[in-house]
Amino acid sequence: MSCPPDNKGVKCNAKFLKINKSDIVTATRRYPERDFNPKAKPEEVFETVVDFSRLLVSQGRLLKGKVRVTLVRESRKLQFFQTENVVDGADCYADDKGYAVVFDKTNEHCLLVTLRSRNETSSTSAGLDEEYDLDNLAIYTFMTTRSGKQTSTSQYLTLSEE
Repeated sequence: MSCPPDNKGVKCNAKFLKINKSDIVTATRRYPERDFNPKAKPEEVFETVVDFSRLLVSQGRLLKGKVRVTLVRESRKLQFFQTENVVDGADCYADDKGYAVVFDKTNEHCLLVTLRSRNETSSTSAGLDEEYDLDNLAIYTFMTTRSGKQTSTSQYLTLSEE
């Protein structure tokens, strides 16, 4: 949904890899004093760190949405607050749909939450199962046209707590 196929047949996974190909992952050798073993598994030789704040889950021309998120830890709920942002003359439409992606970095669970239309000021809540690590979440938001053919560039959201 965040990387719709284009008219040239480029698939969503190829688009996702293309927009994130460069500088979000840092790899360092675990034991630089040892000789390099080309037959070893990469995870045995290298330690990788992903900068989730720089990861893009979508890339496009639409105007970004105005969304913030709060965690209510006791009830395991995320509360997304969305503010209307239809701007005359900008690349956006009143019926653009908002989405949030919640990624659990520990367990690698991923949840897609449907938010409101661009012309609404409202909130949306999403409950997280017990398996989600509340201390290790990466949350993103993006907009699509109603047809899903165009997207905005995603935004990394900073989680606040109630």
